[in-house]
Amino acid sequence: MAKLDIAKLAERLAQLNKNNGEATGTSMNFLTINDGRNLVRILPPREGADMFYEEAWVHYGVGKSKDNKGTMVVCPTTAKEGAKCPMCELSKEFKRLSKKKDDSYDKQAKGVYRKKRVYYNAIDRNEDLSVYEYKTEGEESKWVNTKTGEDESPVKVWGSGVGIFKSILALIVDPEYGDVTDAEEGLDLIVVKTGSGQFNTEYGVTTVRKETPVGFDGWETAMNDLSTLIVPKTYDEIAGLMEGKEVDEEEEESTQEEVDKALDNLPTKEEEAEDDELGDEIKAALAKRKAGK
Repeated sequence: MAKLDIAKLAERLAQLNKNNGEATGTSMNFLTINDGRNLVRILPPREGADMFYEEAWVHYGVGKSKDNKGTMVVCPTTAKEGAKCPMCELSKEFKRLSKKKDDSYDKQAKGVYRKKRVYYNAIDRNEDLSVYEYKTEGEESKWVNTKTGEDESPVKVWGSGVGIFKSILALIVDPEYGDVTDAEEGLDLIVVKTGSGQFNTEYGVTTVRKETPVGFDGWETAMNDLSTLIVPKTYDEIAGLMEGKEVDEEEEESTQEEVDKALDNLPTKEEEAEDDELGDEIKAALAKRKAGK
C-alpha cells in the first residue's frame, strides 16, 4: 500500500485554515455519525487515487420551499474556481442587500453560500461486518448483506464538514499519530457527536491508543469511487432546481441518502467561520513534524 504524502497533506491543512463511488457491482451506502461515541476506520486511498478523500463545494437546501427541504448540489466551483453558479450569485445578491452583520439578508447569504463537503471510504467498527459476503454470480461479483439480502458494501462513504476533515489531517501530520489510514498499522477514530442543530452540534475526533489492521478480507474490492460524488451540476441544472424543477428520479435514488444525511448534519457555526486560524495543537503538531525532519 502506497504511503501518504504527508507534506502534501500538511500543505492542504494549512490552506484550509488560511482560506477557510461506488464499489464493484454494489451501490453506495453512507455512514451515519450517531449522537455520542462512534468508532470509525478511514481506509487508504482507492487503487488509482492519490488521496484517501475527495472534497467538493456544495450548496444545501437548493429548491427549498414550505413543503420541501430542498436538495444538496455540487457547486460548479468544485471543478473550476470562479465558475458561474446561480446559488453563489444569489448569495452575493443577499450580501449586497444586507445593511449589517447578522441581519436577515446576511443570514440568507450565508445560508445559500457554498460549503465544504469531504468524502472518505470508511467502515463502522460498531457494525457486524461478518454479515457481508462477496458473491460471484455469472460474470458479476458484488458484496451482499446476507442479513437483509440486499446488495450492500461493508465499506461506507462518510461525508463530513471541513471541521472533521481538518481534525483528521492534523492527526496524520502529527508524528505522534501518523497515517491513521494505513491498512496494517492505522488507527481507528473516535468521533463524538454532541448537541443538535446547525449551531449547537459539535464533533470531537481522537484516536484509539493501539494500531490495528483493517481487519477483514477483501475490503479493497469494496472501496467506493469517491470521485463520482464531486461531479458538479451545471449552471442551468442548478437554476432549474432553484425554480422548483424536480430532481431526476434515478439520480435522486442514488444520492438521496447522502442528501438526507448532509441536510441533517449541516456545518457547525465554527466550520462556517470566515477567519479560522490554526489552533495551538495543530501549530504544535506541524512544528514538531518540521523539527523532526
